[in-house]
Amino acid sequence: MALVRAIPLVNALASALSTTDVSTGYNFPPSTGATPNKVYGALHLSSAFNSTARVLSLVIQSASSSGFPAGVANRITFTLTTSEGAQWGTPSAVSTDQPWWRASWTMSTVASTGGAWKFLTHFGLK
Repeated sequence: MALVRAIPLVNALASALSTTDVSTGYNFPPSTGATPNKVYGALHLSSAFNSTARVLSLVIQSASSSGFPAGVANRITFTLTTSEGAQWGTPSAVSTDQPWWRASWTMSTVASTGGAWKFLTHFGLK
């Protein structure tokens, strides 16, 4: 079994992201320039602040250009709720005409009191 090098897409471990100032966000890494067959990904939620029910939904996406025009493909989807934890994404096939990658996320709470999350997501191509 060969190793897959992980590339961080979002590192919100030092400063928590919050529904009060950020509800969606993107991180644009440079094009990998590779011709892989599969994408691998993981999401690690180290803390979720507030006593309300919380939901962090995150998608690893690919596109044909860095501007992420129409035709963005969702490659791996994660949803973590209420507490710390981790998820490994199911490896997904890669399209060679979509060499650009990003993480897109939405944070929400069931109640209207807000919340904050500290998390790390990364992906790898092989």
